Amino acid sequence: RRGKASERQRQLSGIVLQKALRDAVRLRLIPHNPCTEVEKPRPEKREMRVWDEEQVGKFLTAAAEDRLYGLYVLALASGLREGELFGLEWTDVDFENGAITVRRTTEEISGAIRVKEPKTTRSRRRVDLPDNVVSALHDHRKRMFAEGHAAGPVFCDQRGGYLRVSNVRRRSFRPLIERAGVPVIRFHDLRHTNTSLLLLQGVHPKVVSERL
Repeated sequence: RRGKASERQRQLSGIVLQKALRDAVRLRLIPHNPCTEVEKPRPEKREMRVWDEEQVGKFLTAAAEDRLYGLYVLALASGLREGELFGLEWTDVDFENGAITVRRTTEEISGAIRVKEPKTTRSRRRVDLPDNVVSALHDHRKRMFAEGHAAGPVFCDQRGGYLRVSNVRRRSFRPLIERAGVPVIRFHDLRHTNTSLLLLQGVHPKVVSERL
C-alpha cells in the first residue's frame, strides 16, 4: 500500500494511529504507545513552479470557453488559495466597487467537502480586482444564472454545490494545461504565479503579502 498512498495520506494515517494508541494507553488497554518510537512521515517539499505572462496568456486563451474560465481569471489575479476560491459565495462579490471578501474556505477530506472559517484573522480579507476580472465574473454570473444557480457558491458544480478540488484538477485544469501547451503546474501554483507577476510588475512586497 505504501506505493499507492500519497505523502499526505501517510501523514494523516500516522496522526489517526497515534491518537488511537494514545487513547488505548489512557484506557489501559495497552501498557505504552509504540508509535512514540516511530519517526513521523514528512511530506516531500515540492518544487514551486510558476508561469510567465506569455504562458498565462496561452492558458487563459485555452480556457476561454471553459465553464470555469472565471475561476482561473480570478485565481491568477487575486492569489487566493484554492479553498478560498471554492468557498466564495455571490454575497462576497462587490461588483460595484470591484472587490471580493474572503469569509470562508473549503477543504475536501475523504471525499467530503467541509466549509470552515479562514485560517487566521488576517486571512479574512478584502481583495480589490482589476476591471477585466470584474468583467469576467460578470460573464460567469450570467452563465451560472442561465444554469439556474443564482445563489450559493460563485464557482459551483453542475448541481450548484461546492466544487471538489480533485474534480477540477482532473476534468478541467489539467486538460486545459495540455491544450494550452504550457508547463504542468499545480492548481496551488496559480497563487504563486500571481505573486511572481505582481513582483515583476514592481508591486511592493508588503502589498503583495497583504493581498495573500
